[in-house]
Amino acid sequence: MAKNKEKKAKKVVPDFLKEQLPQTRRKQFFDIVKNEWRTLLLLGLILVLFFTPFIISNVFESGFMNGSAKAIKDAMEAEGKTPEEILFVIKNQMTSIHLLFTAINIICFMVFSIGLAGATRIIKCLSFGEGVIFKSDFFAGIKKYWKPFLVVSFFAGGFYFLMNYVTAIINPLSQDNKALGVVSGLTIGFYFAILVPLFLFALAQASLYNMPFFKNLGNSMRFAMNKYYLVIIFSVILYAIYLITYILYPVIMVISFIAVIILVVPSFMLAFHLFALSLFDKYINKDYYPSIYRKGLYTKENDNVIKKEN
Repeated sequence: MAKNKEKKAKKVVPDFLKEQLPQTRRKQFFDIVKNEWRTLLLLGLILVLFFTPFIISNVFESGFMNGSAKAIKDAMEAEGKTPEEILFVIKNQMTSIHLLFTAINIICFMVFSIGLAGATRIIKCLSFGEGVIFKSDFFAGIKKYWKPFLVVSFFAGGFYFLMNYVTAIINPLSQDNKALGVVSGLTIGFYFAILVPLFLFALAQASLYNMPFFKNLGNSMRFAMNKYYLVIIFSVILYAIYLITYILYPVIMVISFIAVIILVVPSFMLAFHLFALSLFDKYINKDYYPSIYRKGLYTKENDNVIKKEN
């Protein structure tokens, strides 16, 4: 009798778990946030460590700009220069300082990408409904994905530097702040509206498939165009995070960055990874990688197994 009860208990638990699996990636997102919020918070805390160089870089940039602007103003006022001349020199100096720190931030992006590689492994396990051993999986992700993540982050930082370099070249040639603002807006718009979606899909594919970088980028372009009206939402969120760099008070800027990295970034990563998986399932996994097709979701195969067991 006892053995029969034990067999029934073993049988009921798997059936219950299969029936409780979400049927879509969207539902899966809310299930994971509800059940694994501690894991996501821990991911955020770890990512703050890898984001620290970027935060420090922005604090130093703000300090250098304020100190340099004051020094230039005092020196040129003592020489009897006009306010217009002072403003022109300060504007050029601010552009040069920003360009310098934008170059430094390429390295900061690459450091952060190492943390993203480890975090992506955790996100991948959660998405596939696999168990997570946090420390082991995090370092496994770094070991496995560090190279493609460094490459993507280098290009992301490098292109952002080029966008700012274009503005820096136009800056001393332009006497019209409105024209300069239009050029700056167009370059930033191009970066977040066109390039950022490609980088996001490139990272998502790098965590699942072994393919050359440029083939990855080509696929990313097709995926981005396929659901652009949804992809742009993720770009807008990243642009909103980027705007934190414009906060004038360093303490507020640092607190804002830390809060966003802990509370927003892990959920953002999860949301985009699941969104990308839904596209990969449709266009890649179904035919070429059936072992991970809709993995972590309730499928007809699961339903057939339940019916047979019942």
